[in-house]
Amino acid sequence: GDFIDFPEYSVEVVYAKPANSSPNDKKTHVGFIFTFRNISLYHTGDTRIGLDKYLAELQPVNIKKPEIILVCINSGYNNLGPEDAARLVRFCAATTAIPMHYDFFKHNTIDPQEFIKQFKQDEQIDILLMEYGKGNVF
Repeated sequence: GDFIDFPEYSVEVVYAKPANSSPNDKKTHVGFIFTFRNISLYHTGDTRIGLDKYLAELQPVNIKKPEIILVCINSGYNNLGPEDAARLVRFCAATTAIPMHYDFFKHNTIDPQEFIKQFKQDEQIDILLMEYGKGNVF
């Protein structure tokens, strides 16, 4: 819930259910919502299966409806898989989803098409697959 307001942008810290933790883990796992002028971007962090259900239980959810969401899609180590990632994108009502955490570790990867298949053609969600070494301007 921490919030920092800078001249050009703001940052809000939000809960990220830890993916790689034991019951005795005392670390704080977080995601971030960055707001630049009128565009908000939610970086889910390294979060676990079921985050959308957990956030729904916190009503009212203190997450602004971001336009863009960066969401992990690899299911290894209890991270969100494509189905859970798609549910979280819908829960947050994002209009652009950028999948992440694939093609990073040889033993824990997924084809991003598995994430894209979770959405129906008539859904108003743009899926952006980032190209290595390139950026995007919104």
